[in-house]
Amino acid sequence: MKKQLGVIAVAIAVGVIFGDTLVRAANATVLIVLPAAVSNTAGVLQDAATGFQHGSLKATGVGKSEAYFTPESQLNGREIALSDIASISYYTKKSTDHVASPGDWYINVYTKPYTGDISSATWYGDRIGAEPYFARNLTETVGGWNQWSSDEPVNQLRFFESTSGYFGSYVDSDWATFLQGSALSGHSYATRKVHSFSVQTASSWGIGFEGQIDGLRIELTDGTVMKFNFEPFVVPSDKDGCKKDGWMSVLRPSGSPFSEQGDCVSYVSAGR
Repeated sequence: MKKQLGVIAVAIAVGVIFGDTLVRAANATVLIVLPAAVSNTAGVLQDAATGFQHGSLKATGVGKSEAYFTPESQLNGREIALSDIASISYYTKKSTDHVASPGDWYINVYTKPYTGDISSATWYGDRIGAEPYFARNLTETVGGWNQWSSDEPVNQLRFFESTSGYFGSYVDSDWATFLQGSALSGHSYATRKVHSFSVQTASSWGIGFEGQIDGLRIELTDGTVMKFNFEPFVVPSDKDGCKKDGWMSVLRPSGSPFSEQGDCVSYVSAGR
């Protein structure tokens, strides 16, 4: 079952917390993704990828984990095509390397249904995936945060279409090359409209997998950036986030609650 958009969002510039509303600043959005939005996950305190404080999420090892995000929900209703995507990156952390155990969080990009698609599902047209263990120039730190990116020379993601049961290899294309090709349906990838982005663990090895995820970043060709910050809870970043009983739904990075609005405001002002 898909879990979609049950999250709280924070503005990049203004930093005000709103319930179930995405706040936009300039050409960027940041969505704080809480455990409730990603199936079979739990929050990890004070363990985050670079640039995505304060914590992260980890799979709980009881089954497949997944979450879906539509571009329209992040971009004020804007529809985008695959060719509008300039880059995709995200971070994972796990206790083994990908030689000993290839399983990790992977990303899927789903296109909207279209006439002539071959998908057996009715809600998407093509399913495009990328797995960390297929990455070009794989260089990783076991037990540390590793970034996977569509356009960096190290840990560069390879993309493949899995609509019809193919699940990738070590010779698949980078993102730019992939976009020049055609879907299994025969239609050009570049013009296909994006239905959703999804981070997932596989059904086949989800049992027992407890790897972490953080810092999904999607940049468009016009410079617009969508960031997804996976957090165990929301930490206030602005005094306004403490007002109107907001202090009751936010926590310190350590996970400790605030006693009152003034306590929350003091934390924001002093950082402790």
